[in-house]
Amino acid sequence: MDGRSHRVQIKEKQTNEMKSVYLTNQNVVPYNPFLTKKYKAHINVELCGTVGAIKCINKYVYKGPDRTTVHLKNENDEIERYLTSRYIGPTEAVWCLFEYAMHEEDPSVTSLANHLENEQSVYFDPEAIAE
Repeated sequence: MDGRSHRVQIKEKQTNEMKSVYLTNQNVVPYNPFLTKKYKAHINVELCGTVGAIKCINKYVYKGPDRTTVHLKNENDEIERYLTSRYIGPTEAVWCLFEYAMHEEDPSVTSLANHLENEQSVYFDPEAIAE
């Protein structure tokens, strides 16, 4: 055993018809009737008997939820608030890693050259040889 729970299938199959659906032993999840009645919830109970199982349970319990860091300010800076509070899920992360377009740019955006006051414009010739 590798620390994970393994279900033991009961060889003797019992069937039951419920609303035109046939159910067998394979449809029953291991449960504890006492816990189900006490907490009024569906609670699956399985026995795991190795150190690996305890390690896995501790990682799961103490992992904590997905979080973000938020800093409160009096200013109403929507861009800063968006950047610091943004959550990126796994799908969006992969999309960004593969550098797919996030949105259409139609018509495409072009930066226009500008110059300082009282100064000459500088022109760039793409076919010119670099000096």
